[in-house]
Amino acid sequence: MVRSLAAVEGTATVLSQRQRRRDAARTRQGWDTYGPARPFQGLWVGLAVLLLLPGLVLTAMRLVPPTDDAPALVASFISYAVLTYLLSFGCFVVALLRARRRAVLGMLSGITAVLLVCHICWLAPLFRADHRQPRTDSFAVMTLNLLHGQADSGAVMQRARAADVVVLLEATDSSITDLDRYGWSERFPFSAGKPQQGAESTVVFSRLPMSEQASLSRSQAQQWIATVSVPQIGPVRVIAAHPCNPYCGQNRWHSEHQELADAAAANMGQPLLVAGDLNAVEDHKSMLVMRRDGLKSATDILGAGWLPTYPSGRSIPPLLPIDHILVNRFLTATSIERFEVAGTDHLGLMARIAGT
Repeated sequence: MVRSLAAVEGTATVLSQRQRRRDAARTRQGWDTYGPARPFQGLWVGLAVLLLLPGLVLTAMRLVPPTDDAPALVASFISYAVLTYLLSFGCFVVALLRARRRAVLGMLSGITAVLLVCHICWLAPLFRADHRQPRTDSFAVMTLNLLHGQADSGAVMQRARAADVVVLLEATDSSITDLDRYGWSERFPFSAGKPQQGAESTVVFSRLPMSEQASLSRSQAQQWIATVSVPQIGPVRVIAAHPCNPYCGQNRWHSEHQELADAAAANMGQPLLVAGDLNAVEDHKSMLVMRRDGLKSATDILGAGWLPTYPSGRSIPPLLPIDHILVNRFLTATSIERFEVAGTDHLGLMARIAGT
């Protein structure tokens, strides 16, 4: 009798334990539940979605580059999608950890992470040198937008003393006269282009012999092509570029960038250098086209990173890399640096270029 009672009690205990385990299994949280709603959960989700939206717009512009003026202006900030996606992903993760149901938030977090990685991959070449080896001595190329000739002439001359070829944008008669007081013409006896008033003037100066000068006739600002005879390399075609910005209207931004890309493609069979204020970032269509055709920036070749040049001399740091020095496969870059000159809203670029 005692043994039978003990057996019954043991069976009851086992059944009770099994019931407790079943009850616990029913109440155990699934991966997509958290329990009671947390305060401010909607704020985290809303902030994550708000940050995600501009990133999606910029990604679409990277995949289908715009040609109209207003969208092209917005596309100048494509690289900043890295920041919007990073912040959005952080907010999604916080919301995910606090959520009662995690399936949708988990999916959105994953999509945001993938888009973030895509933009990082698009930026990565700027930080990775391609080890294009120089085969000749190098020559120095400088480019600077003078902002209607307002840049400090003494500072410009000080920088230019180290250059062999100089591309000046928005150069005026008075600014070149001021430079001549510092011996500019003696340093650079060869030139292409004619200074004039306003923002339309582009001039190429060289201490090396220059020939075969021609202008890109359809551009609002002057753009010049010339051949510079460089020791050890030979003839180098130089395009001084200053196509319209997206504020020009009448779709001139697209048409002038197309003209520049066509001129570059026509000269790709020889050493080619394109330098100036291109009013475009690496993600714009014209830059992608020229890269596809064989032009790479000195920044890209050296893995020098993301080097914004505009605006300069403001209360905010430079935001956009719109000034460039590009070369084709016959040339390489051995160094590049940015520099600041008082009186202009652009940083200048100085690069040393060699033959390959």
